Amino acid sequence: LIKGNGGKQERLREDYQKAGLIEKAEKKDGKDDSGKQEKHKEVCEDSCEKNFPVPEDWDYDFELDFYGGGDFESKVKTLVTGLDLDDVVTFHGAVPNDEALEAMRQHDIFIFSSNKEEGWGAVANEALSNGCVLVASKDIGSSPYLIENGQNGFCFKTKDFMSLTDQVRWLLNHPSDLQKIKHNAFNTMKNIWNPKNAAHSLLTLIDDLTKGKESSLNEGPCSKA
Repeated sequence: LIKGNGGKQERLREDYQKAGLIEKAEKKDGKDDSGKQEKHKEVCEDSCEKNFPVPEDWDYDFELDFYGGGDFESKVKTLVTGLDLDDVVTFHGAVPNDEALEAMRQHDIFIFSSNKEEGWGAVANEALSNGCVLVASKDIGSSPYLIENGQNGFCFKTKDFMSLTDQVRWLLNHPSDLQKIKHNAFNTMKNIWNPKNAAHSLLTLIDDLTKGKESSLNEGPCSKA
């Protein structure tokens, strides 16, 4: 989760340049809640060992918060310490669901970096419902259904570091648009992906199928991606 304030700072350039940037530039201004740090949640498996060129305008003040744990937690902690970023990166561990939802409400952007092994990814629904702009891998099951690119969130190319950072940087550089997209994200869940509409859509789909037709729904539950 990222809390963007739009403020740039001349900070941490040397740290950016001596590492793979996998957790910095994409979340450079604010907070990030990454959930369980499992292999299928990685942006790029070997990005921590790669050195990416750092554009001159990548000086963002940031604070990074991890929630949950997993197989890659120790690796990420080692990376953070090696980059001398312990003052801006915090690991919260596993927290109750209501605490995680409250953290979402306090932030602007939710980065969902899993791959197709994630399945649907219910946390995407939770992020949108709590007013976060969802920036998600295109291979996550819910991405093509929930995200209208540029309207209520963004999809990035799976395991593509620059694709992810480009989306996040754009949001942080356009705070007024970010607020509009946050509003659209919330309304996506309130007006389309709600239980009443889901029940109605299921009945519509059943009627379509019994008549030998494809789903006539253009968006929301039971629609085609």
